Amino acid sequence: MSKSLIVAAPYINEFVTEGLKLCSHIMEYRHATRQTALQRETMHKQANHAMQQEKNDHQRQMAKLHQLSEQFGVTLAHNRTNAIDVMQMYNDANTMLAKLIERICEPDLDIEKLQMIKAVIDTLQAKQTELIADHRRLSSHALTAFKHSSGMILEESQSLKDVY
Repeated sequence: MSKSLIVAAPYINEFVTEGLKLCSHIMEYRHATRQTALQRETMHKQANHAMQQEKNDHQRQMAKLHQLSEQFGVTLAHNRTNAIDVMQMYNDANTMLAKLIERICEPDLDIEKLQMIKAVIDTLQAKQTELIADHRRLSSHALTAFKHSSGMILEESQSLKDVY
């Protein structure tokens, strides 16, 4: 038996060396597997965090849009009321002008009353011009507000973010 031990001795050394190498490779593999699992877990946490940030940003933008929509609706209702008032005043001025023009055609009208009626007609025409300008200004305010606010929203939504 001692002869077989002497013959096997060089192989035992190689066998032990290969066994130690195999154990070392197994430990390296386990370490790499743990590192990969840790990286995967970290990446999932980062992705979940980024998704939550995107969800929060989306909710904030939707709240802004909702608030903007409500404010724009109030502005439009206010402008509609003002536009109706302006047009009613314009129509009233037109009615007054028609009555004054009829009055001018009366045969018993003296020069002083004619000059007074002409002054009133000039005033009413100037007022009508102002009313038309006010009506245009009211219409443009709503469009300007909408363009401004929608421009701000588009600028915010086009900014891209990196995930760290």
